Amino acid sequence: MSLGRAPQPGSWLRYRRPFEGFEELQKVIDWLRRLKKPPYICVFPGPAEHWYWSLRYSLEGEQGYALWGDQVPWSDKVKEAERGKGLDKLSYFPSSNLVGTYEDGHFVIVRNAIQGLNADGAGVRPLVGLFYAKNPVSQYLGFGLVTDFTLDAYRNFGRDRDYWDESEGAWVLRWRMRVLWLDRDVVDLLLKASGPKDFEKGLIGRALTLTGRLESLKDRLILRNNKCFKDESLISQAWDVLRQIIDNDNEAKRMTSLYSEVVQPPPIVRVPGPAVKSEGCTPRALDASSYNRAMDEVRKELYLNDDTAKKFVAAASLGNVLLVGPPGVGKTSLAIRFAKALTGCDPMVKVANALWFRRDVIGGETLENGNVGWKSGFIIEAYNRAAEALERPGNRDFLVFLVIDELNRADVDKAFGDFFAMFLSPYPEEWHVPEELVNEVRAYSHRDKEAEDFLNHYGRHGDEPLRHIRIVATMNLADVRNLFMVGEALTRRFTVIEVLCPKGDEDLDKLLGDGLEELGKALPGLKDRLKSLVSCVRGDVKDKGLCIPPSAVKAALKLLSKDYSMNSGRVGLDFVLKDFADYLQLSMGLVMGEKRKDMLGKAVDDCLKQGRQQR
Repeated sequence: MSLGRAPQPGSWLRYRRPFEGFEELQKVIDWLRRLKKPPYICVFPGPAEHWYWSLRYSLEGEQGYALWGDQVPWSDKVKEAERGKGLDKLSYFPSSNLVGTYEDGHFVIVRNAIQGLNADGAGVRPLVGLFYAKNPVSQYLGFGLVTDFTLDAYRNFGRDRDYWDESEGAWVLRWRMRVLWLDRDVVDLLLKASGPKDFEKGLIGRALTLTGRLESLKDRLILRNNKCFKDESLISQAWDVLRQIIDNDNEAKRMTSLYSEVVQPPPIVRVPGPAVKSEGCTPRALDASSYNRAMDEVRKELYLNDDTAKKFVAAASLGNVLLVGPPGVGKTSLAIRFAKALTGCDPMVKVANALWFRRDVIGGETLENGNVGWKSGFIIEAYNRAAEALERPGNRDFLVFLVIDELNRADVDKAFGDFFAMFLSPYPEEWHVPEELVNEVRAYSHRDKEAEDFLNHYGRHGDEPLRHIRIVATMNLADVRNLFMVGEALTRRFTVIEVLCPKGDEDLDKLLGDGLEELGKALPGLKDRLKSLVSCVRGDVKDKGLCIPPSAVKAALKLLSKDYSMNSGRVGLDFVLKDFADYLQLSMGLVMGEKRKDMLGKAVDDCLKQGRQQR
């Protein structure tokens, strides 16, 4: 058998028959369900700390694969060596039981030579390893399929400051395991624990599923070394337990979803305006009149009532702002356009999603290209932009804006814990960079460039760059049950401003003036009829919890103008109004369920009929 680098599917390596398609976890599970004989069952015991990093590797390193290993003891730890006897190369080879069992299950061996692989995939007898965390946890965390081995004299596994302990021997043998199943509590702790100690603490005292199901076999499952069992009765009973989990479609979908969510990038969400920081842009110096001038610029392009505009200017001049309201009322556009008008620079824009972790927001440990290091989040990036502006001559009164769109799409507990420590309130005089964060970044020898810049800037400027940052977050109130709840701990860090839905025609003069184009000239009475129609519909649905936002009216006008620019033969007020009403419902359909669509449709029909009767 060849002990070498773990093969990975791709353009250079491919799965042999009968393992084609094993890139997909579901196909691995389906294959296990078809096995003619139970797989060999092995137990891999180790400290919870080791399992933490092994399973983190399955999330951040090679997605879906955990690493485990065994030691070759140092010569002074072996009694035979102390008596002057030479070591046989194989007698102290790590996990000879495991490697030999792997050979038996996968290869056809004739006269001590490998004649070939077992040709029938269902006839292969793979190794399934139980992930066991030793005392004080004493629990089975999950199980996986042993796929390949690496004999490695050059490297040890671990993170930057916490490699596998080699005081007793060298971890020269590692093997990969395709993770088949993890307990729900284990997954939850992996995603939320601050480190291995927190992970271990969270496991102690928990009643994990697999531990309970294997209780009747605990006296026969030997929990030392990395042992595969040959007792067919024990194998059969253990496999019956694992097979119940393997056969559970809901559990299979959960595991497939866990690793597909890690592998797939977050969905692309369209945000108006620039979506990235503008390198090299120097924010302009501000004075007392800058804020109102910027808002005047914004209101040339965006409808905003006087009260909301006044409150936003005051809040943004002092600290962080959370804009709350229904979809389409202009929260994101307000944040982006105001930031650009005030500073002359594009803001940093981040769209929240459920996969955000602390390392996305502040930064944290990551595994990249085989190295464990520290990767910066967008708060560190914003700090660096502010520090760079501070170092340019003659500019001390400026702001750097960070827009976080749809904040409640993120799991706040998972992603924003350290944000709370940095931003204690909405107001900059109470913000500071925790010393623990600085020390954490310094402790890593592998750091991204933003982290290096952060350490340099912090050494020169301390907390001052942080106080030049303004965070404007947005939160939609619609469909809040389908998103994460944003608790008081987070909202206390912002001044909360509600952006209300227009109730009548207060925004329509601007929207209709900008959006009718040639069609308005062709039909002189169209503007008033459209105002009456939209006002009527808004009045009909406002008490039923439905908002007709400016964005929907604007989209309907654009669709209407484009339609009539390409199909100019059918121009009449009633035709145009009916088409506009259809486009309005189409624009609203993206943010409504079927019941609300029916409610809107009835309101539109009633208002169209009412308009015809009043003529």
